[in-house]
Amino acid sequence: MTIQAVLFPRNRRGPQARPVGRSGGASRLDAATYDVSALGTAWLAAQRHAPLILASLSVFVIGASFGLMFGPNAVDPVATRQESATVAVATAAKRASAPAPYWPAPARAPGIDVAAHGGARAAMPVATTDLAATAGPPSAGIVPVALATAPVRAAQPSRPPAVPRATPVSLPPPSAMPGYRSQPPWLAFAVPAPENLGRPVVSIVLDDLGLDRVRTMRAVALPGPLTLSFMSYAPDVRQQAEHGRRHGHELMLHLPMEPEGPFNYPGPNALMTALSEEENLRRLYWALDRFDGFVGVNNHMGSRFTGSRPAMTLVLAELSRRGLLFLDSRTGARSVGTDVARDWGVPFAGRDVFLDDVDRPDMIRQRLAEVEAIAHRHGHAIAIGHPREHTLAALEPWLARLGDKGLVLVPVSAIVRSTIAGQ
Repeated sequence: MTIQAVLFPRNRRGPQARPVGRSGGASRLDAATYDVSALGTAWLAAQRHAPLILASLSVFVIGASFGLMFGPNAVDPVATRQESATVAVATAAKRASAPAPYWPAPARAPGIDVAAHGGARAAMPVATTDLAATAGPPSAGIVPVALATAPVRAAQPSRPPAVPRATPVSLPPPSAMPGYRSQPPWLAFAVPAPENLGRPVVSIVLDDLGLDRVRTMRAVALPGPLTLSFMSYAPDVRQQAEHGRRHGHELMLHLPMEPEGPFNYPGPNALMTALSEEENLRRLYWALDRFDGFVGVNNHMGSRFTGSRPAMTLVLAELSRRGLLFLDSRTGARSVGTDVARDWGVPFAGRDVFLDDVDRPDMIRQRLAEVEAIAHRHGHAIAIGHPREHTLAALEPWLARLGDKGLVLVPVSAIVRSTIAGQ
């Protein structure tokens, strides 16, 4: 039985059209019947010519295959392998000559092996400087505290790392640094603190400065003495820092360090646990040379970097050599910054309150109340904030009423000095 007989058993032309209702309905049915009949006819023609079509396609495919294999444009597998090897060598050479990226691959390189070398301190030459002998008596108006008699251990890397021409770094010896012959820079550049007369003291540190010029100038205009921490990679950071110093504020360097998580970018020339010691030292020297007159360093981000003792040993050894203090921003619960600072005799302090981790006016006011409570309970408190709209708006009236709350605003170096005296 043919397919036409199956499709149209009554008539070779298909089912008979019966008039339905008006003549228009019958015409539409006739047109549909004709379309179905034409489809059946085309299908029969395709069945008759299918073998010829398949044979033609097979001949074409076989001919094309022979042409690709034996024709003039045939691919030589040996030449292909040689070309691939040449490309691989060129690619490897290009990658090797490229500069190190700011955000390296998430591979961890070994740091200083404290156990293998008998302690990181033993791997570097050590010189001692007695703070009590080098620091003169506190001038009038400064919080009267006794300086620690414990020596500050200084260390210098055994070999200076290579520095690219684009970012030259001048590293004068400590004896040539301004004020170092009489006292270390963290004391030489400290802003005098007002007398507290036994009242609790608070220090407000504003970091991330220098990136937003308008809000940086608003922060500088606040009543002081504040502690202004300028970002190492901020544009014109030297001029902006000098402007803050002229307004009576104390200066610090905000040093970017590696955070936890791949999506938190700390910024250019950040210190990273996966980098070599030489590269991290190069970045550290670059940051420390960006401007002058700061008393110390606090970390920007750094929840991963500050949790590594070998990595922080590299940083704190250099701060010890330069006579700078360290303020641990405490961005991670595993930070070993203050422990390593104590090991290396570096003056240090830790943040007590983040003012604007939640950027809402009500939450910032609540954090300022926490600062007051901690200061009254412990005698001092250190708060860190940022040049944000809500933070600046909340600080201005709070600073104006600080004396009425029985508190005194001091730079962070004054709290570090009092902490050393209490140890």
